[in-house]
Amino acid sequence: MNKKIIETVRKLLIAEVEIYNKWQNGEVCGFVVEKARTCDKCGNTEQEVIDSCWGFYEVEDTVSEAKSIVDQL
Repeated sequence: MNKKIIETVRKLLIAEVEIYNKWQNGEVCGFVVEKARTCDKCGNTEQEVIDSCWGFYEVEDTVSEAKSIVDQL
């Protein structure tokens, strides 16, 4: 094998171990998009789940995806 292939494989394996480590340590996050609904009769306010998604390993990715869902609404 040439050095370029070995280095590429090494970087891929390091990335895989980092993701596995986050999963193993419970460092997985997600989001829930909710909308407040107020009852016309009693005035009680409850949250209605509009969308949700889990399984992100980076907070930045989580926030970005949540923002794109909110923007579509």
